[in-house]
Amino acid sequence: MYIYYVTPAALYKCNSNAYISKQNQYIKKLIYLLYTLSIMSNTNNRICISRKIKTIRHIEHIAGHLFQDSKQGISGIIPDETLSQLHTIADPHTIIQNKELAILLEKNKLPSLKATVSDPLFNGTLYFVRITFNTPSGAFSISNADIQTAVNYSKLAVKPISQYASQYGNNNVNVSNNIIQYSVNLSSTTFNNNDLRGWVNNIVSANNLPTGSSCIVILNPVGITNTDADRSHGIGGFHGNTNTPFCFCNVYGQNFTIGDNQNIYAQILSHEIAEMVVDPLANIVNPEVCDACAGNCTNLWLDYFDNNNNFIDGSQSIPPSFNYTFLINSVIKPASYNSSTECALPGSNLHDVCVYSPSQVFNVHWLRCLYLDLLNREPDIGGLNYWINKLTSGTSSTSIADSFLKSPEYCTITAESLYAKLLDRHSDPGGLNFWRDYLVRGSPLQDAINGFCNSAEYKSRHPVPDQFVESLYNKLLGRHSDPGGFQYWVNKINSGTNTIDIINGFLRSREYALQRMTEFYQKFLGRQPDSGGLDYWAKKVQNGISLQEITKGFITSVEYLTRSQSR
Repeated sequence: MYIYYVTPAALYKCNSNAYISKQNQYIKKLIYLLYTLSIMSNTNNRICISRKIKTIRHIEHIAGHLFQDSKQGISGIIPDETLSQLHTIADPHTIIQNKELAILLEKNKLPSLKATVSDPLFNGTLYFVRITFNTPSGAFSISNADIQTAVNYSKLAVKPISQYASQYGNNNVNVSNNIIQYSVNLSSTTFNNNDLRGWVNNIVSANNLPTGSSCIVILNPVGITNTDADRSHGIGGFHGNTNTPFCFCNVYGQNFTIGDNQNIYAQILSHEIAEMVVDPLANIVNPEVCDACAGNCTNLWLDYFDNNNNFIDGSQSIPPSFNYTFLINSVIKPASYNSSTECALPGSNLHDVCVYSPSQVFNVHWLRCLYLDLLNREPDIGGLNYWINKLTSGTSSTSIADSFLKSPEYCTITAESLYAKLLDRHSDPGGLNFWRDYLVRGSPLQDAINGFCNSAEYKSRHPVPDQFVESLYNKLLGRHSDPGGFQYWVNKINSGTNTIDIINGFLRSREYALQRMTEFYQKFLGRQPDSGGLDYWAKKVQNGISLQEITKGFITSVEYLTRSQSR
């Protein structure tokens, strides 16, 4: 008995019509099966090379002359392993043997990696292209049925992908029903990225697609090799930009299904779509959001959904132990992304940072806006994770909002603002501690305002009655007094009314209530108030409801939650 060792390259060749006649279809199917098994043996080895491609583009821009005579291009001077790590290296001289190149890289550094986005996310449409590769060995292409399945899958997948990506910024993703047919002639069964970029530009031009808001999606069939993204080297794909974004994905078989339980295409396709949505310019600025939950970081996690787009669970297995409709590659939580390595931060729970429901994303946006609107800062990682865990464990949004409003940080900020607005000075340590603790206990903000305005210091600066009354108009209503109003309040004081009651009269006035609630609408909802809503909240102020309780009503409203998703 003879035993033959068949390499993947040989299998490509043997699978072509030039080698197998129609009478030997059984052998052809057997060889195809052997090939499929060989390339599916280790899914964790399927990596994304978007960062490597971006690095190559940067090097081509600054040092293209060094590679003009190299048959192997950049990889002839810089090994692939070095290219994949170059963006993390502070001093290129330590790993680049070519001195001229090292000097150029020192002068023209790769942009520093960031955990947050600087450039806008993708807002547009995915266009799938079915390329027919005409070669001396025959024609290769993804079948029409498989391309259609990929389109149908993507229409489901882009919904959670967009939700996960919204942690990084506002985005919108649609999938075109129109499958573009395109044909290329090759002298062999290989091509490279320069060829690919030219095809993308031709496709966009020939089909009059809007650049920037169109993303070209190309699925590369078995038997055809992109030498810059060789499937046999474990490369799943990458995303790039050449006048418009594009996604290149190697596929690992045929007869696609929506669930893809044979792991032929969906993990790679979802990975590249998700990273393209966050990083459509592909210019080494925005993060690679799937690599930390994929083969690049040896931490592959997949999120599974039912036919209603409801999140089921995550798993490292395809298929998982439960029923599902479709899967996508997990997206790293922004707070856990390590910009230095593009993997999870050291010490992270590698499951929790990748496997979570898209509904948690809404919570993240809401919590971030609480930090911005109440604490005047971006959330810290520890604090954000603490509140996410609170929400996940069942703590209500009202309770969390209350905790923010009674936090020492918020109460300190509020007390400081009272000193500045009412006493025209910075706080003193003793006074600040007193008023901070007063507010931490949940005392109404209006009572604190009254305390400031009724203090000996305030009255010494604004003697009772005339200057005192005028100051209340200035400080609380933001205007000069009118003759009738001024005389009314002065007469009240002269007739024995306590100054505390005078201050409360201002704080419960219709004018004060309307002003404050208009400010709330603008700050928390980003709009001018509607008359019905303004009247509703103003009456609460007039009835003495604390401003903290009213704030809580605004920041736990559906409108605030909805707005927080796009801020």
